[in-house]
Amino acid sequence: MRAINLLPPESFQKQATRRKLAGVVIAGIAYLALLAVVTTLLGGRIGEIESRIEVQRATNDGYQSQILELASMEDLLTEYTAQRATLETILARDVSWGRVLNDLSRVIPDRTWLTSFSGSTNLALDTPGVGSIRMTGVAFDFPDVSAWLRSLDADTFPAGEGTWVSTIVDSLEGEIEVLNYTSQTTLTAAADAQRREDRIPEVNP
Repeated sequence: MRAINLLPPESFQKQATRRKLAGVVIAGIAYLALLAVVTTLLGGRIGEIESRIEVQRATNDGYQSQILELASMEDLLTEYTAQRATLETILARDVSWGRVLNDLSRVIPDRTWLTSFSGSTNLALDTPGVGSIRMTGVAFDFPDVSAWLRSLDADTFPAGEGTWVSTIVDSLEGEIEVLNYTSQTTLTAAADAQRREDRIPEVNP
């Protein structure tokens, strides 16, 4: 037997509307729940990314500090290289005057003596000798002057070579006739003080 619904048609429409509204509400709640889950996951992911960014930023700051330190070291190395070159030029002809005078005092012949001494360093690397000495002295006779020349060119005075006399003048010491002479000697590498290794420190770049 067919059922007869005595409710008006508006009732069916209201029921259908309520069912649709309930479906929309349920769908909205589900969407909000899903959005909350996604937000939570994204929040954790963003926090992790931010932590990594902070770590990388700290690392970059460390690299920047190292770069600045290296730049400063490079400036110091450039300054050191320039000063080292200057010092090497000076010490390349560094004469040990104390040793030269000490050795010279041992080879002066008995019948001669010195009245003046002057020395100079030769900084020009393309010229022979590390320096030269100029001396004036007194001798009793010409053989004594010859003995003076031989003594400065002997093995007992390795710091000198090429000694020559530029002037010889007769003179008197009281009532004794003497010769005043002027001589010049080139200083060899044996006169070098050998202080480069001690004065110039090595730096490993």
